Amino acid sequence: MSVKEDDVNSRSLCATGSTHAPDSGLTVQLEHTAFLNLDSNSHLSFEDKSTLYCSLVSLVQSNHIFDEALQDKTVKFLENLKPGRTALQLANQIISKLVPSPDTTQSRFIDSIYILVSSPHTKIVSAALAFLEGSFMSSSKRYKTQVFDVDFVPRILSIIQPHTLTVSGNENLFCSLNHILSSSINLAHSRCMDTFGITEPPTLHNRREIIFQRHIQPLSQYLSFLCSNRYFFATVESSGGMQSLLGRVLQISPFHHPTLEFVLASPIVMTIPSFLSFVEHSGALWNILADILYLMCEWKKHSTEVAQSGKRMIRALLSDGMEDTLEQLLLSNQNCDFSGGVVLNCVFVLRLLGWNKKSTEQ
Repeated sequence: MSVKEDDVNSRSLCATGSTHAPDSGLTVQLEHTAFLNLDSNSHLSFEDKSTLYCSLVSLVQSNHIFDEALQDKTVKFLENLKPGRTALQLANQIISKLVPSPDTTQSRFIDSIYILVSSPHTKIVSAALAFLEGSFMSSSKRYKTQVFDVDFVPRILSIIQPHTLTVSGNENLFCSLNHILSSSINLAHSRCMDTFGITEPPTLHNRREIIFQRHIQPLSQYLSFLCSNRYFFATVESSGGMQSLLGRVLQISPFHHPTLEFVLASPIVMTIPSFLSFVEHSGALWNILADILYLMCEWKKHSTEVAQSGKRMIRALLSDGMEDTLEQLLLSNQNCDFSGGVVLNCVFVLRLLGWNKKSTEQ
């Protein structure tokens, strides 16, 4: 066994201890140093990983000095701990059992994440967010919903203060954070509601109201920050996950009036056409065009109120130059810079906007 027997109790972060993470309710024993003694070449059981993870959290919480070597060791450990995209069972196990808890919720796991992202080292913060992203992207909807039913979004933003960070050099951090936030907003999506059997209009409205208050309103400052740095994120290969976050907000806005008004009053609508003009990665461009295309098709299938809201959103996009931007994308694609899927999505969106190809060629 690679973890010392006298460190095994460090897995039980709530057993005994002398200090508490601010507002986390998580108690740790500072004397446990299993993580410092980790042999990175050792084969680790899940119990070993739990011991080491809890020890790492303890070190961060106690303000232990992390030199470059220890930071790199932390990053590697969290990368190896992160489950693969299809490892649902492992992801559920990580969330529910990595940090031992007397109940079946993942509150202790989330408390541990709050501690890790409070580290002064952006390497560790970025690795913790990537670990959280991988765990929840692969987990069952039950665990996603339990996390996002609490004040997770405002709390994580308050701890990290992402709007105060420099964008250059923190691309991975922003990418993971944006994907986590887009997942929280996606809980208001009609398809997600359907999987939980939420179909009655009053229940749908109440659910979207909760998500708006807990997950969308707290994003106001951060969304403004992203939009003001759109040209930087548009040139990042993954676009920093920005297109995913903006796309999810767009998709659900016609289905909830306060969300729609929030979006229309924000710089989001103004940002999207200019963002599309600068995106260099075909995958990111395809994704946001697919979100817009889905929006334009989906709202027509619902109530008159939703349809009218969808039209307001499209008119706002058009007033900020969406149609001109898409036509310019097609013209600039003469050198086949983008994939065929991007071109098709451009054409489909333009046709829904009433675009006449022949008139543009004359």
